[in-house]
Amino acid sequence: MAIDRQKTETVHWHAVFTASRAEKKVRDRLEELGVECFLPVQTVLRQWTYRKSRVVVPVIAGLVFVRVGRQEQVKVLQTKGPPHKKTFSLTSGNRR
Repeated sequence: MAIDRQKTETVHWHAVFTASRAEKKVRDRLEELGVECFLPVQTVLRQWTYRKSRVVVPVIAGLVFVRVGRQEQVKVLQTKGPPHKKTFSLTSGNRR
């Protein structure tokens, strides 16, 4: 009896480092590929010379969280997007 590896593979949350100011584009591309992502954002008030505007910005610059297994990590790292370097953090959630 063969066990289906994909069904038994455990997934963990990982931090993916990317270029600053490219987090939303990276998140959108990963979601198109079906990867579960989380990008914490906040709305801040920015003031330019003659006007103020509310802008949605990432809480942590250059960081997107993804929930993937080992096989999907390669898919995340090979994602096409803006020129940036995507790397996984060395730690992930749910480690014992």
